Amino acid sequence: MIKPFTLFFCLGILFGAPLMGQTVTASFSAPAPTLCSRDTLFLTNTSTGALTYEWWVDGSLVSTAVDLNWVPTGAGMPLIELVALGANASDTAAATFNVLPIPVVTGGPNQSICPDSAPGVLIGATITGAPGPYTYQWSPSAGLNDSTILNAFARPDSTTTYTLTAISGGGCPSQPDSNSTVTVFVQDLPIALAGNDTALCDADTIQLNATALGGGPQFFYNWFPAIGLSNPSIPNPRAYPNQTTTYALTVFSNGCPSFSDSITIHVLNQPGPSANFALSNPAPQVYQFQDASAGSPVKWYWELNCPALSAPVVNTAATWTDTLSACDFEVCLTVTDTVGCGDRLCDSLSVPVGVDPGADIPLVVYPNPARRWLQVEVQRGIAGEMCWEMVDGLGKRVLEGREMANAGEPLRLDLTGLDAGMYWLRLEAEGKWVSRAVWVAP
Repeated sequence: MIKPFTLFFCLGILFGAPLMGQTVTASFSAPAPTLCSRDTLFLTNTSTGALTYEWWVDGSLVSTAVDLNWVPTGAGMPLIELVALGANASDTAAATFNVLPIPVVTGGPNQSICPDSAPGVLIGATITGAPGPYTYQWSPSAGLNDSTILNAFARPDSTTTYTLTAISGGGCPSQPDSNSTVTVFVQDLPIALAGNDTALCDADTIQLNATALGGGPQFFYNWFPAIGLSNPSIPNPRAYPNQTTTYALTVFSNGCPSFSDSITIHVLNQPGPSANFALSNPAPQVYQFQDASAGSPVKWYWELNCPALSAPVVNTAATWTDTLSACDFEVCLTVTDTVGCGDRLCDSLSVPVGVDPGADIPLVVYPNPARRWLQVEVQRGIAGEMCWEMVDGLGKRVLEGREMANAGEPLRLDLTGLDAGMYWLRLEAEGKWVSRAVWVAP
């Protein structure tokens, strides 16, 4: 260490004639001729005979105090001068100092890691501005593999801000500031909830509804296996596995994966019921829908909307009585078996205005449902010609004809080419007409 020294430079600048015995001597002492940038240089004035003082650094006046406290802002060889001023004389003392550069520390970009046993992160700190070799010190040291190296490996248990101090080969330490710090964020671990196990009927589908907790605000989803799912990257895909399958869900948030949660979909390997029904017209203005489903259903659920039922009919059959007003309606049958597997069938029907003004004409149609042929029989003598037509549910005429009435001889109608569904047979005779609902089976 360089000892303090005193500088005496007596330039003997006189202003006018000197007074007898009046002498000004400029001098000051310093701790050492070498210091680091940003350190404070304390210069003690030891001049005699002066009344005022001026301190100059590289030709610039910096202070008029007795002593000088000066902080260099950069490296170099600054010349510091003290001018001691008396009443009629002055003197100057000067010295050159060696100001060393300090290291400039950059802590590197902030980092994020996942909690628990996930990997840590390498801190990308850098040093510039001063020659090495350097010594390093990270603070705090908790969570670091080595707090005395430049690029430490960080694995803290909670979010931590680290500050790096570097000392250059000339012994100058860096100055702590916001650039010399780095924060390692420990993200919250998301929680995946795949949902409860469930059962699925063969060839049926179900929508999964997963949720995620913790972490956020954004979540990314991954279902495995992806087979049997509409989209394995969303929280609510539709699942249609062909066998019992366990799906594992992993949720990602801020790059951190959750522990997997799973849901098992048990596929019931038995065919469920197939909904079907038949229509009959046992009396004028009365239409009965009878279950014709396959697969041994044990529950039936009928819905009609013309007129709307106050409550669905839970039975093997449903009966509807026409109100003699035009009506387009839909009838639906839902059936389920003993394990809850089911099917649903809906069909739209159209009833014309005044369904049966010729109710006194005893008309019988069979078989109903029909396939290729339909027998139409009038059960009493009818004089003259009969006109008939068949219309579909939209009121469109699909068949028509004229026949001479022959008591006891049924009229045979060819249904070839008609699509399966509900139709209306309208027959006119003796100035009256009557209609019957006809179901064409597939």
